[in-house]
Formats: sequence, C-alpha cells, structure tokens
Amino acid sequence: LDWGPWALVSNHPDVDLAGTGEAKKEAHYEAAPNVDHSNVEVREALVSWMNYMTRPRNLGFSSLRFDFVRGYEPHVQEYVDSTVYPRGELSVGEWWNDDNGNNPRYTTTEMLSDFVMAQNGHCGAWDFPLKNAIHDAALTEDWSHLGSPEGLPGLIGKHPELAFTFIDNHDTSPPQAHYPFPESVPKLIAAYAYILTHPGIPCVFWPHVYGKKNAAGFTNGKEPDVTLSESEGRMDGRNVWVPPNNEGFSWEARWPDREPWSVGSQ
Repeated sequence: LDWGPWALVSNHPDVDLAGTGEAKKEAHYEAAPNVDHSNVEVREALVSWMNYMTRPRNLGFSSLRFDFVRGYEPHVQEYVDSTVYPRGELSVGEWWNDDNGNNPRYTTTEMLSDFVMAQNGHCGAWDFPLKNAIHDAALTEDWSHLGSPEGLPGLIGKHPELAFTFIDNHDTSPPQAHYPFPESVPKLIAAYAYILTHPGIPCVFWPHVYGKKNAAGFTNGKEPDVTLSESEGRMDGRNVWVPPNNEGFSWEARWPDREPWSVGSQ
C-alpha cells in the first residue's frame, strides 16, 4: 500500500504522528499513526488487501479480526460486507474500552451490544464482560457469577451468536498483564469448561495450550497434551480424565484419603 501523510488523520494527539488527512471523531490509537478511514482511496485499498488475504488458495486465511475497532467503527460493516461476510466466514472486532488505561474492566455488555447491532450483526465482538465475570468467579471461587435466573453474563446473555468468548489474550495476559487470569491450572480448566460448553464462539488462548508464561517470564509446567491422553493422567472410575499431579493440582490435596482415580472422584 503506497501511502503517504495524506492517508493519516490530521488530529492525532501526537503531532509527530499526525498526517494531512481528515480529522477523526472516533477514538485515537495514541501509540501509532491513525489511518484516515474516511478516505475512499484508503478504504478501497484496505478492502483489496483484505480480500487478497482471505480468499481461498491465496494465503490460507479465511476470517478477520479487527483490532481497536473503536477507532474506525463506522466503517467496520463496509469492510466485512466487502470481504468475508458474503462468503459466510467469521469476523470479530476488538471493541475494548479501558477508560484511557485506568480500568481494563470498563467495557460493558451494553457497549458491545451497541457495537454489534451497529454492524447489523455482520461482525462479532470479544466478550470482555464475560471475561470479567469468569475472572471474578475464579478469584472468589464463587461460580454464581457465571449465571443467574436473570440470564448469562456478558454478550453471551444478549447476542450469543456474536459473542467471541475467551479467558485471556495478548493484552490481558503477561507480559502486558492488564488483568491476567489467576495462576491456577484447575481454575483455568474450569474456565475453559465453561466457555466450551456455553453459548458463544469459544477461543482458546495459544499459550494456555502450548505453555503459559507467568509475570516473571517462566513457563509453568510442561506443554500439555491437548488430546488429554498423557500417560501420567488417567480416566477415573466415572470415565473422567484426571490430570497428573502438577503445580496447580494434587489429588491428595483435592480429595484427601481417597484412592487416586477412584469412583466418585469428580
């Protein structure tokens, strides 16, 4: 994309990152220059590039994840409708408001609902309010945070077909660690059990499968076997897979005086 200052907004808070394009009304991404999405030439170039990236037999991608959609929200549906939506593929926007860095949990269900409805349901959103509820449930061990007679928390309670559910992502987990999920293997397994069995489009965080680093940069334990068939783990008497003893789980601590893998363990 052969762009110059004309393709960047003119009212960036940092004058060194401002261009000569139109002034934007949407939120600014302050760490980098902001593309002027009001420019037709810019939008046409982006659509062409996204189609190249997502068409079959090109690069192998089929769906789109839009970063920081608050910065160009009025144009998201145009991008989706011109690329993946007619092909029946997925698209998800990261609509995340952290109150200017003051509160990573600031995004509400109503904010996300307004975004997905503004796109006429053609683009989903990451369910940050559900992440908040799962986080609170794990910290307090009060799993009633995850459901009530009034319904389910987060976007899954209003538009589950547009809710992309997750436990952690590159922003919430270390090294950025805006609010990482608690360092507990059993709680992590419980959290994934929830999103994998409830409405929404569940997404598994890569480091949770292939090695998770804590705030100090150390990987916790060994890489798990995603088939749940490690020789150290076993099926118990109720045909439920039980993990091997590890830093986050001990049969002795969890079920004292019960024979490992015995009936009733779960």
